[in-house]
Amino acid sequence: MIGMSRMMKYALLLFCISISFIASAKKIVLPQNFENGKNVLRQSMLTVPGAEYVLCYKYDLLGDTITMPKGASLSFNSDASISNGFFKGNNSNVKADVAFVRFYGIQFSGDWNVRHIYSTWFNMNEDTEANTSNFRSMCMLTGDNHKGTIHIARGNYTVKADKKYPSVMVLNSNTELILDGTIILEGNELERYNIIDINSKRNIVVHGLGIIMGDVATHIGDKGQWEWVFLYRLLIMLT
Repeated sequence: MIGMSRMMKYALLLFCISISFIASAKKIVLPQNFENGKNVLRQSMLTVPGAEYVLCYKYDLLGDTITMPKGASLSFNSDASISNGFFKGNNSNVKADVAFVRFYGIQFSGDWNVRHIYSTWFNMNEDTEANTSNFRSMCMLTGDNHKGTIHIARGNYTVKADKKYPSVMVLNSNTELILDGTIILEGNELERYNIIDINSKRNIVVHGLGIIMGDVATHIGDKGQWEWVFLYRLLIMLT
């Protein structure tokens, strides 16, 4: 009986240790991974569903796409950042301080559930292409089924519309856009396009101290309808 009791205590101890390890494993600090002088973030480094991946360094995706494990999140420490690539969300989240740029040339797709998104996370005003891509990425970090708030800081941001992407920003339902900067649309010859598209969406709120400037004075073509700031059919509140 004594031997059995000791075995049971030992088994219970191992069980407690394993449970503790599993709980702590949910928060995973990503290591450095140098390849040819660059600290590269690889898909093989993000494989645990529901984990909070903590970034403490500057990473490069080398143009690759990383698909987030289901329910996992990216958590940034200090001035950690990611550059040059694509992230596909899977009910994913981003946790980061407002003060640092986190994404350089990063585009988002898939399913994201980020409560607050900040323009200061992105490499704004590098050029018009970067601004346009960053605004689209901000929208991708929201979703129709949850509330998300996009914060656009003060500054002048030149953007463009083209045939492939006729809308600069496509807002999801239940999104609040706080615009304190100035969005300036570059002149083009498209017959129809939009700066902000909220077509068939619900519960959209747009407010702030910013300005949205279309290309009525710089438009190149003379056909169609241009300088549309908003495209919408359902509920929107402008304040």
